[in-house]
Amino acid sequence: MSGNTNQLDPVGLDETVDSRFVWIASARAGVERTLGTATVFVTGGVAVSRIANSVVDIDFGPDMPTREDPDDSFRNRSTEVGWVIGAGIEAPLPDSWALRLEGLHLDFGRETHRVNHSGGGRCGPGGVRKPCPYIVENKLRILRLAITRRFGR
Repeated sequence: MSGNTNQLDPVGLDETVDSRFVWIASARAGVERTLGTATVFVTGGVAVSRIANSVVDIDFGPDMPTREDPDDSFRNRSTEVGWVIGAGIEAPLPDSWALRLEGLHLDFGRETHRVNHSGGGRCGPGGVRKPCPYIVENKLRILRLAITRRFGR
């Protein structure tokens, strides 16, 4: 996932925001119920993820070389523990195959990073000159559609 922002420079739009879930692992328990030939299920548990978040602000102008502004940029990589909940349905197909639809919500909390430490820039369009917080919500929703096969039945 990536995006851009105009929090620090509403005119130049020279900031790049990047947020990545590098990897995710979860351990879940759940309950299931058979409805006709289909099975519905609900799961929940603990999740762990390596997350990389950054904002890079590039300064440039007629009297200066193009460079990354360390006062208005940050990079953070961390391994976070959170939680996951999910629900889905599985329907049998011929020859031990099944069609599975599952939705998951993962939450790894929030991070707050401060930029513009010098207070020389404005915090948002028309904002006051002060350090600016970037609040990153480390949440993810996943919708999966899978065809699976059971062996040994």
